[in-house]
This record gives sequence, C-alpha cells and structure tokens, in this order.
Amino acid sequence: MNRRTLLRTTGVSVAAAVAGCTTADSGREDDETSDGDASPDVSPDPDLVIADDDLVTHHFRVSACGVGDEATGSGREVIEELYVRGTLENRGASRLSRADLRVRVFDGDGTVLNEYEETVRELAPGSSRQFEIMIYEDTDVVADYDLSLEGVRW
Repeated sequence: MNRRTLLRTTGVSVAAAVAGCTTADSGREDDETSDGDASPDVSPDPDLVIADDDLVTHHFRVSACGVGDEATGSGREVIEELYVRGTLENRGASRLSRADLRVRVFDGDGTVLNEYEETVRELAPGSSRQFEIMIYEDTDVVADYDLSLEGVRW
C-alpha cells in the first residue's frame, strides 16, 4: 500500500479507534537525508537567507494491539514521512513580518510532482528559525526539489 493511500484511509479514525493500544517506537526510527543538491541560498532580499536545507525522510514503526507477533516484528508497519527541512536566517537590521517558503518536488525525469508552501512569521534581526515542510508524495517517487522564498514582508 502506498503512503498516500495509507494516510487517507487510516487518518484520525484509526488513531481514535486504537487509542491506548498502539505503540510507536519513541517517535523517529531514523532520519535519512538525501545526498541530492540542496537549494542554494537564494533570496529576493540578501538580508533573508535559506540555509542548510535538505530532503529528510522520517521512519516510524507502528503496530496495533493484538495484530502480528511482537517477537518476530510481524504486524508492524513502517510509515515514511518526507520533509524539506532547513533554516531561515534574517541577516538584516529589520524585523521580518512574514516570508512564504515554496517547495517544488520532482520525479526522476524532472517532472514537477507538486508544490508545497509554509509561512514563517516574525523573525527578529540577526536571528534564525528552523522549518519543516511536509511533502505528501511517496518517498520512492521524489528525486529532487527546489526551495524558494516568496511574499517577503518586512
């Protein structure tokens, strides 16, 4: 079953139905970062910079009570979530009011799969903030991404 279908069909109803009966191995099993090209520090304003961005995969192991064999690990499913993680730096002397981050994800042929946005608000001069933008695509389909700043307001 692909990740998108799994998320659509399980959602909140499964979480509510098995509350107190599910386990998740202390959150993340591991984080994998891509070896692909990270976005350059591109900004419409040289005082606002995207730094240290990368494509990251979180792996979670999930099981429900009474399903599968804990000794063998059967019945446990690995769920993968894909993010673009990075840092937004305000290198200027003015307070940032708002900045919109846009991520485009591509398949192996360079075709745009989708676009995602995240807004960062209120960033003081000389400070930085980490961000994560969730990508709702199968991890094995996304080959590359680009990240840009749009709608910057000081």
